[in-house]
Amino acid sequence: MLRRKHSEPKKGFFKTYEDHTANDTLLAADFPMRHTNSGASGTITLTLPAAVANAEYYADFHVLEAQALRIDPNGSEQIHVNGSLQAAGKYISCSEIGGFIRLYCRESGVWRTRDKRHAWAVEG
Repeated sequence: MLRRKHSEPKKGFFKTYEDHTANDTLLAADFPMRHTNSGASGTITLTLPAAVANAEYYADFHVLEAQALRIDPNGSEQIHVNGSLQAAGKYISCSEIGGFIRLYCRESGVWRTRDKRHAWAVEG
């Protein structure tokens, strides 16, 4: 697994990028940050940490390669995307270059979408 972190001297909330080329489990220390699939040669899955009330985790996920970037909630947690709360434990994914989603957590068991670009599919 390759995890490459780099920073850019830009203004804004997220200044650090982490490129993922293989599946990875994100930790509390990985927030706030921009996560990408830059350099990936296939589908990668990023597993979110447990959604904890008042943790205020925020992260951006960017599709920079024409490979699926999957975001998997922790265990039986849920992701609110496409206007509704998805079934427990189901990942979301996008493989379109330029795809973007910002997720945040303020309540136990639920990740919410703050902003997104392109279609994010839900595991069937």
